[in-house]
Parts: sequence; structure tokens; C-alpha cells
Amino acid sequence: MRTALIPILAAAALLFAAAPAPAANPGANGRVAFQGYRSLGSVNAAGGDRRPLTTEDAAFFTPAYSPDGTRIAFASDRDGNDEIYAMGAEGNAITRLTTTADSESAPTWSPDGQRIAYERDDGSDREIWVMNADGTGAIALTANIADESTPAWSPDGTRIAFASTRASGQFDIWTMTAEGGSALQVSSDAADENNPDWAPDGSRIVFERADTVVVVAPDGSGVSPLPLPAGGQRPVFSPDGSRIAFDEGLEIFSATASGSDVQPLTSAGSSTLVAQGPTWQPIPAPPVAGGGTPGGGTPGGGTPGAPSPPGSDRDGDGAVVPLDCRDDDPRIRPGAFDRPGDGIDQDCRGGDAAYPLLQRRIEAFSQTFRQAGYTRFTSMAVEPVRKGDRIRLSCKGPGCRVKAKVVRVRKAAKRRSVLKALRGSKLRPGARVELRVSRVGATGLVTRWIIRAGKPPRRVGLCLAPGAKRPGACTG
Repeated sequence: MRTALIPILAAAALLFAAAPAPAANPGANGRVAFQGYRSLGSVNAAGGDRRPLTTEDAAFFTPAYSPDGTRIAFASDRDGNDEIYAMGAEGNAITRLTTTADSESAPTWSPDGQRIAYERDDGSDREIWVMNADGTGAIALTANIADESTPAWSPDGTRIAFASTRASGQFDIWTMTAEGGSALQVSSDAADENNPDWAPDGSRIVFERADTVVVVAPDGSGVSPLPLPAGGQRPVFSPDGSRIAFDEGLEIFSATASGSDVQPLTSAGSSTLVAQGPTWQPIPAPPVAGGGTPGGGTPGGGTPGAPSPPGSDRDGDGAVVPLDCRDDDPRIRPGAFDRPGDGIDQDCRGGDAAYPLLQRRIEAFSQTFRQAGYTRFTSMAVEPVRKGDRIRLSCKGPGCRVKAKVVRVRKAAKRRSVLKALRGSKLRPGARVELRVSRVGATGLVTRWIIRAGKPPRRVGLCLAPGAKRPGACTG
């Protein structure tokens, strides 16, 4: 199997009914990324030019290129737990997308790049989940006592292929709608079947069966093992559909879509220089003449000169047109760090980066005394806190003993209590308590508690944009 992890038993109460995404149009074949020994790396599509994508000492696995080839989603334990992350195609600007106590892995992008499906493990079974590409809005697509793993989105965005033990106790290949319903069994065998991937035209699904690479039509017909001399695992189609990359014996190979012309892409050289779990970078087709960049406007916020032809690299930044949206400025290219709030699209993703949401948890408990007619808080804290955080607690209305208190965090801690400022406050109906946690360069968190007669306080969650004085609804 892919170095995949293992998900949760949850009610798949969908928060949305996703419309089918437009068909993917990946264009040409780019580089091939893979998981190495506690690292991620990449090689060019013909082999050679091996580059490290990560350098820190942690486990990295199950990489997946975004549809426009500028991002890689992957799983890692770099923060102590197996979570999903995303980074630029050159290994920079890593962003954490999941923050749960469960283990997540095996991400796959929707064809429009707006969502990521993945597998999640709560220690008892695996399930398929989906979230927005920024990590928000996570929901379960499956909820079975069986294991569900290694999802793969269809090119038209309407279905997801995955491996499941729901029928026989062995892993077989299934597909379901992108909203998590209407499951269809595609293959069945006495051996486990895992790691499906769709052909770019949607006509075939490739997967591994034991140590064999197999292709099948999405309706389950035409099952055909590929005649690979040494077998293979974790197969993926190239963006143009002409070849399949796979790993075998800790190395990456590619072959034609029919299984011929097997070519090595990596060479180990040592016990730690290994390669598994390939993902193939799409290089999107050039925009139509006179059409500008997708979404309108001028990438990078400037007015470049005459457009460069596809494949050009005038600024010598290593990124070629059309991936490079500003071929006259080496600071603007796919994978570059996009500084939030400066109005410049440094990473060529179609707009300025949003400020990251501050990853803090606000915890509070209270008691409501109906006969006495007041509420008091018994606990209120922020978890964790980091040097530079700003915490502001305010209280307005009947029963408040403090109007506002500001704490500037000077030392990191797992938990910071702010209850002291509220001790002795017997809050009456109509009072409002507000706790803000903010930090330079991030969207802050705000929680309000509105005191009600004979009921627990009504809790409202808001966000505070950098520089804003008033919080508002959280978006994304």
C-alpha cells in the first residue's frame, strides 16, 4: 500500500452538494515527485536531475501535485502527528492543512484545485474525507466499519475512486460520487487492491494488485494487468496519459500506458536514497491567444511586456511559461512565497495570498445559576500560546468587574489562562464577554459569549483580519 494512514467512523452529513468540477486540462508532463527516506524529492520525467524538496528530519509521504502543477499536497509527522500539508512545487512555503488528533494521509486534489480528498484514521478504521484546499470545511464522505483508503479524483470532478474492504474484507477498488454517495465496485480479487489513479481522459483506472499494476474501465470492464517484467506498486498516469509511473524495489520507473518501454527514473545509490509513491506534475496547456491569465487581471500586479511563448524562461527563475505568470520578474514564479496582503501574486496562483488563520484554541466553561439569575465562568484559556501573541479580554454589561485586559505573550506555553480577570464577576443577562487572540501577519480568532437568562451563554466565533478594529465572519 501507499504509506497511507487510517481514518474515522463519522456521520457523513454533507455540508454542501458539490457541483461537478470542469474537466482537467493538464497539458504536458512535468516532473515526477516521490517520497524518499524521511523526505520528498523529484526528478524530471525522463529521469535524472534529482532534487530534494524537503530537508528537515521528519517522515514525509503520499505527495500529490495540484492540477496546475504549482503545489504539492503531502502527509508528514513534522509536527508530531500525521497531518496533511501543502507546499510550493519547489518545496517551499509549507502550510499545514489538518490539525486533528487522528492520522491523515493520501491527499488528492479535485480537478479545479478547490478541494482535497484524503484518508483519515482514528485508530479503529479508515474513512475518506474531503476539505477545502486551504484546510477548512472538512467532512467525511464515508462512514463504514470497513476500511476506506487512497482516494483519487476523476478528471471531470464527479467521482472519487478509492480502495475499500466493505465487500469482502480484502481491499478492492470502488468509485463513489464526489459527494460521498452512489458507490460502485470496480474490481475484486483475492489479493488486496489499492492506490487507484484515473487516466486524464477518464476512460481507465490504474491500480496495484499485490505487486502487479492493473488497468480497468470505470464500469469494471476490461480488467488488464500490465506486462511489467518486475511488477510495480502505487501507479499514476502521466498528465498526457501516455505513460504510467510506479515504484518497484524502492525505485521509480515509468512505462507506456500499455506496459512497454519500462524506464528507470531514479537510482538509489545508498540504503537511504530511495524513492516510492510517485506523483506526476501537470503543466497546464497555454492560455488562448489574447485571453490573458485565468481569472482576468495582470499577474503580479504589474504590466509586463509582450507575452512570452510557452516554454520561455526569460527571467531565468527556473519556471517556464505558462506556469510562470510573470516571465519578466524572477521573484514571481510558481512555488514562490506569496506575501499576504501586498496585492502581488508572487506564486502565480491567481491572486494575492490570504493571511493564515491563527492556530489557537479558545476554551471556556461556565455555570448558570437560574434562581440567583447570574452566570460565572469557571475556566477560560487559550491553547497554545506563542511569544508575540496578543490576548484581549473584555466584558460589558451587568455583572462585569473588568472592562478590558490585554496580555502580550512573552513566553510560549501549552496553555494560558485568562480567568483571573473574570473572577468574582456575576454576569447578568445582556452582558457580553469577548476574547480576542491576535498576532502580526495572521487572521486572529475572536469568541463572544452573550449571557442569557436561565440558559448557558450563547457562543459566537468570529475572525479578526490583520489591521481591522472590528471582527467579522470567518471566510474560507
